[in-house]
Amino acid sequence: MTGSIYTFGVGNHFFYIRMMTNPAIRLGDISTYMKKCILYMD
Repeated sequence: MTGSIYTFGVGNHFFYIRMMTNPAIRLGDISTYMKKCILYMD
């Protein structure tokens, strides 16, 4: 299992995070998408 796709929405914007088996990649993806969320919520 290489990972799975998780989705979450903020308003009308939906974000997709690929949860990889590598913790460093996983945290990096979450950090990147959370920053995008903040930009959209601005």
